[in-house]
Amino acid sequence: MRPPFFPASLFLWTEDSFKLFPFEATMKKSLSLGLIALTLALSPIAFAQGHKDCDAIARQVNDLVEKLPEVGERIGSVKGQLKNPAASSETLKSLQNTLKTDESTIRSLKATIDKLLSKFCACCSKKSGANGVGKECEGLMKQIDGLVEKLPDVGERIGSVKGQLKNPAASAETHNSLQNTLKTDELTVRSLKGTIDKLMNKLCACCGKGEPSRPAQQPTPTTTDKVTDVLKTIGSSVSIGIGGGYSSGHGERHHGEDRHRTADKVSTDKTKTHTTSPTTTHKTVTSACKCHPCTCAPCTCH
Repeated sequence: MRPPFFPASLFLWTEDSFKLFPFEATMKKSLSLGLIALTLALSPIAFAQGHKDCDAIARQVNDLVEKLPEVGERIGSVKGQLKNPAASSETLKSLQNTLKTDESTIRSLKATIDKLLSKFCACCSKKSGANGVGKECEGLMKQIDGLVEKLPDVGERIGSVKGQLKNPAASAETHNSLQNTLKTDELTVRSLKGTIDKLMNKLCACCGKGEPSRPAQQPTPTTTDKVTDVLKTIGSSVSIGIGGGYSSGHGERHHGEDRHRTADKVSTDKTKTHTTSPTTTHKTVTSACKCHPCTCAPCTCH
């Protein structure tokens, strides 16, 4: 039966008994479920926001790429007008200022694009949770920078050709040649822009993968290490026991006898039995012993 000092709202009736369910625990459970549902609902939004941020950076790059050949074309046109001998000094001075401004604009656009490429790569990397930028991604950035360098040069050539086409003294042949050059340069600009756009997509995919893990380099053993290993091998394979003498690795004397034998006279076969000469104490010991031949098993004194 429910205790009288507990409110009925804190109990759940079953057929067997009343079970206590604290109201605070129930609220915590409800809040946890609500937070999970909210997280799941916001995850696609956050992912989409990541896409939007990267797309916005890509659009900024494309806008600057569009401006490069335009400014380059203006530079080409100005340089053509500066060659006009009939231009007044005031006109020439104005053209010189315009040229300096446009050249400064080109440098500024290139620097901004370079910064945006790094920012774009970081955005794509953050979006996928990758870390680091590998050499492949750096190579793609260099390719884009190389194409960006070409755009104002082609634009300048277009500006120069357009200026020459305005010359009424140009022959028909020259005019046709300039027209062909103009079409070729305009196609080149479109091709460069398209290639940059494709490389931007590849760059985002590359930065999203992150830098591959590099295998740890194994240290190269030195000459000292090699000599040490050889000595260890020799020491572990040699064990001399001559009646009343000492085993390899021990410096103790037995019965006042000092019997030394060099390692090259000892067999490395650990199962071979060595017997002493008739003048010794007539003890037999196996070369497998690593302690005194008369004190450790399986070695026994005979």
